[in-house]
Amino acid sequence: MDFQFEKRHALLSIGIGILILAPIVMIILPKYIVEYLYLYNSQTAMFVLLPSGTRILYLIAFVLSGVAFILMSLWKNKKMLGVGLASLLLSIILLFFSTLPYISIGYDGIHFREVLSVKEHRYQWEDIEEVLRYSDYNGPGFYGYEVIFHDGKKLRLADNKDFNHARGMFLKGIRGLELEIKVID
Repeated sequence: MDFQFEKRHALLSIGIGILILAPIVMIILPKYIVEYLYLYNSQTAMFVLLPSGTRILYLIAFVLSGVAFILMSLWKNKKMLGVGLASLLLSIILLFFSTLPYISIGYDGIHFREVLSVKEHRYQWEDIEEVLRYSDYNGPGFYGYEVIFHDGKKLRLADNKDFNHARGMFLKGIRGLELEIKVID
């Protein structure tokens, strides 16, 4: 038997494969990338966390790339191919921006970059003005810490399984400043 595949069948299978694997990859890939980029290449960072919204950005980028391959496989005219290539380019740009956000907690302080931002914020432990603890665990509100810096910038750290590893370093840095953590119910 002679199997002959068209290019569009290959593109269609790549697109469907990306869409099927995207939810599975979202469990491992974002955390691995942020650790590789910001933890292993730093001398002072002890823990790296993902800001909220980062996984959603990764998921949008992967779904958009899967849709781009499917659109390119269904092309009948140049317009459909152009839309597919444009969505592939947009997914690459989104994938780039999804690798940028991080929260690093280390010996020298807290460093972070917000979602869809290229500006990096670096704060020493002495730059922290106030720490609030939100304890609405069973309610609809936020459960975690909010760090307010001297320049007015705020950082929210959700108290979840990722933060459990970094909590000791975070609280050690706060206690070193002799700041009181205000609990808000």
